[in-house]
Amino acid sequence: MPTSSRRLKNQGAQANRITRAIDVVTLTMADSGNVTEAFDMTLFASGMVLMPAAWIAANCGFKVCDTEGGTFTLLLDDIGVPVQISTVSTSRAGWYALPDKLFGAHFVQLWSKSATAATETDVSQTGGPLSFTVALKG
Repeated sequence: MPTSSRRLKNQGAQANRITRAIDVVTLTMADSGNVTEAFDMTLFASGMVLMPAAWIAANCGFKVCDTEGGTFTLLLDDIGVPVQISTVSTSRAGWYALPDKLFGAHFVQLWSKSATAATETDVSQTGGPLSFTVALKG
């Protein structure tokens, strides 16, 4: 289960306070694995993921499900290509914006996939478990 620090934060003018949900989630991908555990996107409309420096050449795709314990399937765009973060650095850690198409999902897993955009091939991440930080904002 991912660790989470979900909270509400007041932002905006004093007279018209806006309450926004924010959360920081830590996820793990097992050694030789290709997906993380799931995190809950229900309250959020934007976010970023901190990709580790130990990432092996691959894109970061997403598997989604309407329940936390259900069967996760690939998130595809309107032409059937996996939604993904391309050209993830393999030489240093870095923050990447989560794609807009992700925010309609309820539960999400990060997925290590082939660097070829239309390919749906898993890429195993080796060298020990990898840790990811996901920062979300409602």
